Amino acid sequence: SATRFAELYLPDGVHETGPNAGQKGLVYYEGQSDVQKMAKAFGEANGEITFRINPTTANEKSSELMHVSDGPWGGPSVAVEYVVAYTVKKDKKRYMATGAAFIQIQNGKIRRTRLYAPREEIMEIFP
Repeated sequence: SATRFAELYLPDGVHETGPNAGQKGLVYYEGQSDVQKMAKAFGEANGEITFRINPTTANEKSSELMHVSDGPWGGPSVAVEYVVAYTVKKDKKRYMATGAAFIQIQNGKIRRTRLYAPREEIMEIFP
């Protein structure tokens, strides 16, 4: 649920995304309330939402890579390449996009997330 998603964040945590249609620049969702509103709006507009780490393959082996390092805030920083798929409820069209997520964790909660998912890489999935 949107509430449980927002609870993953610190009370003053930040979730950043690229612009929505008709916007320019980054979009900031500050605090659990804003994060919850963002997640709820996405869930209301879309269904069958799935996220997965995009596997990397080399030498006939695949792995879901997570790049982890220590951040100066006293917690880890995690970076992953992900794939999201969703169905727009109003027109029943299904889409897939790849992106990158950079997540900073402090005291077991998210302090900042930055998602990159270029609009030009969103593709419609046909059955």
